[in-house]
Amino acid sequence: MLIPVLGTRYTDDLPSYVLNLKNNNYINLDKFIELDCIGRESTNIGDRMIGCRKMTILPAEDEIDLVECSHCDNNYFEEEIALCCNIYFEITSINYSKIFEDTLNLIESTGCALLRINNRTGNYLLQVEGRQYLLVLEGEATDFLSISKAIQEKDGLIFIKLVENKIPTLPDTIVSISAIDIITSGFEKEKYRLRDLPSAQNVIESIQKISLVEEEILSKSSLVTWQAVENELTNFFLDKLRSQQIELYKYRTMLDSYPRFRRIPVNAAGAGNADKLTIDLLDYLDEVIRGDFTADAKCYTTTAVDHHTIEKVQHHLSKDKFNSKRILILATTNKVTCWDDVHNYKISTGQYRLLIFSARIISEVVVHLDFANEFLSLLQNCVAADNHIKSTKKKSTKTP
Repeated sequence: MLIPVLGTRYTDDLPSYVLNLKNNNYINLDKFIELDCIGRESTNIGDRMIGCRKMTILPAEDEIDLVECSHCDNNYFEEEIALCCNIYFEITSINYSKIFEDTLNLIESTGCALLRINNRTGNYLLQVEGRQYLLVLEGEATDFLSISKAIQEKDGLIFIKLVENKIPTLPDTIVSISAIDIITSGFEKEKYRLRDLPSAQNVIESIQKISLVEEEILSKSSLVTWQAVENELTNFFLDKLRSQQIELYKYRTMLDSYPRFRRIPVNAAGAGNADKLTIDLLDYLDEVIRGDFTADAKCYTTTAVDHHTIEKVQHHLSKDKFNSKRILILATTNKVTCWDDVHNYKISTGQYRLLIFSARIISEVVVHLDFANEFLSLLQNCVAADNHIKSTKKKSTKTP
């Protein structure tokens, strides 16, 4: 939750969180009357009044019995106010110093150490159980140059957000936390998240590694047999995905902290479809980790995974009398033309009932769950084994 910007007006009932901000002296909320001088009609000539039709904004007291136009001195009585006036509340100031003080006190109350950086307003060093971060508080006098310096040095950086629409554009590897959320819910949960969060440097290195792993998988996709993909590779991938609990926790922590990495764009196909759709990685993995499905994992190494693929897998499951809630397809290719089916299943059921692991998504998973080297080694062994079989067959067919 963030504080609305200065000048935000409320003409209806005040939201409860705005009242809480006011009651805790984090914002100043003033009441105003906006007068439209429309004049007055009356059967009594002496009571008639010609309005100047100009607008006047006046501070309002709790009890309003008379309003005067500042342009023509027309007076409007209490019973006329509803006809010619709008009453609203406006945020006129934000108490940054109190918000900062309460936020920092709550952070320190969890056992975290804070060290103020001299001559850099709003900048602190935050120590969380052996981890150190640069903490930047958003405020009117905050030194934002420290953000650029921290990015260049690849330090861990936390940005404490305060006001809506005032947040600068931040790199993906900066952790953003709302000051009001800390004040409302405390810092204990954030403390443990920051303790276990991969460093910005590690996140960047992982992202760079993903493309290398993807390239390796694609380069071997035409060399591996469908038997190897459906058996060794699929079994290994699913077993690892479900057993890497510590790595999965760290991956979740990373995706929660850097939400832009949570979604992977994929190409949609067909007329009338959007060009790009996004896959939510956390939701995607949850469907596999639950383990309450029976599905048929197919190998698609060089050909595309398309709508006909889905129909065939569904038919196969139905024919074999599987009670499948989800379909999983593992592919060592990025040639997928049915992402719209994945999306439509999600929209209609609220879950990912169709799960396609392309080379891109496989790379993302094996890198962040820390079994990329094992996966690539197994893939290479499968290729080598297939080459050995082919070589043996050629030798056996030679004429002595």
